[in-house]
Amino acid sequence: HRYIVKKKEESWWDLLKGAHDAWSGWVCVLIVGVLSGVMAGVIDIGATWLTDLKFGLCPSAFYLNMEQCCWSSNETVRDISGNCTLWRTWPEMLGVSREGAVGYVFRYFFYIGWAMIFSL
Repeated sequence: HRYIVKKKEESWWDLLKGAHDAWSGWVCVLIVGVLSGVMAGVIDIGATWLTDLKFGLCPSAFYLNMEQCCWSSNETVRDISGNCTLWRTWPEMLGVSREGAVGYVFRYFFYIGWAMIFSL
């Protein structure tokens, strides 16, 4: 503090250099905190999206996970599996019903395939 007060008497430039020296550490802490929060948000949203990608896709907006896709549909009722009409499973994307043995096999192989891709 004494150094800053002493520099105030000398010139504005020295005062500015002293103030920068005093707050530069806090600016660094602030930047690290903000970037850490942003990265945590990206990881959280990305992990949810990648998890839902194993089950299907939202054709109207591919970047939405299942929950957000159903929110955008404004539907209050979902079917028994928790899906809304906007969310499409992988068998439905290929023109096969999600019900029955063929739909189950498609869902199984897409789930395993995406899981193996994510493990790389």
